[in-house]
Amino acid sequence: MMFAPASIVAELEAELTDTIFAGNIQFSPVTGSTNTDALHAARNGAPHGSVYFADEQQAGRGRADHAWHSVAGEGLYLSVLLRPQIPSARLPLLPLAAGLASADAIHSLTGLTVDLRWPNDLLIGTRKAGGILVEAHTESHSVVFAVVGIGINVHQRLFHPDLATPATSLDIEARRKVHRKPLLISLLKSLE
Repeated sequence: MMFAPASIVAELEAELTDTIFAGNIQFSPVTGSTNTDALHAARNGAPHGSVYFADEQQAGRGRADHAWHSVAGEGLYLSVLLRPQIPSARLPLLPLAAGLASADAIHSLTGLTVDLRWPNDLLIGTRKAGGILVEAHTESHSVVFAVVGIGINVHQRLFHPDLATPATSLDIEARRKVHRKPLLISLLKSLE
């Protein structure tokens, strides 16, 4: 089931009024990559806490330029723009923090235990259920901005047979339909 464009941002804004994300949520039914959208916005002055999410990515990517299959309405595909006041040496902590927030959100909604495989995989058992991609711009040993991209397989049932790590989805592992909107809300609250 697809997000309803007319109402999804208003519904999220209502749920996230007391967070850094309030007033900064952007939704696209289809995009090339939410990370690319967020990187472009960051270079044009978008504020800390801006969220970019889509129903479908046509050029989603993971670490080392691996493709991230982003089927319409099947997963959660989002990127968050952060302007953290941290030295660039601490940048490797961001994928770990995003992974922990993702694991917490998934567990709170489904009861599933998610393991992190450094630096960017979300595993349920031995199967990959999601991934993290952090892209950043640094100057003078400080982080100017970082884009934290998160992709989570939610409704997928079929996966490309050539994946390096076998994949799974939350629906398969929970043995029930997991709704994306509460997962997105839980994830953003955990990230904050």
